[in-house]
Amino acid sequence: KLAHERISDLNVDNINAMAEYFLSDVGKYVRWFVGYCYDLESSKTLFFMILLQSLMKPQKDFGQFSALYESCFPVILKEWDKLEAAGFGISTEESIRTMLDNDCKAFLDNMHDMEFEELNAEILICIFWRLLDAFIATSCEHVSEVSPFFGY
Repeated sequence: KLAHERISDLNVDNINAMAEYFLSDVGKYVRWFVGYCYDLESSKTLFFMILLQSLMKPQKDFGQFSALYESCFPVILKEWDKLEAAGFGISTEESIRTMLDNDCKAFLDNMHDMEFEELNAEILICIFWRLLDAFIATSCEHVSEVSPFFGY
């Protein structure tokens, strides 16, 4: 019988592999997700974990980040609005600090103690923070590439 931690490790490996595949054609896979499994809470959770893992990988360039952002942001914003209307979200500074450091393993480790809606809300918060981090990282790199042309 596998221990809970070992199962979590296996799932992280699977999510990591799916994130690599997802990044190969973000638009295609977001459309597939929205078209076929957006009404299932467990499917949303899996998608959000794949998206979170994708955001934790270094983006090749601003174009890759842009494609990821443009494809995913409308979907996660719509989902956030639904969860917020249902009363889900964060309420303490402690949970804000926790969200900044969480990764897929942290969510998988605690998954058995949470409802899908609560888990999805926490993952979404983490995704929004990761989007901000990725935007800043790729924007700064992009600016440094063109700055010699402007004498910076």
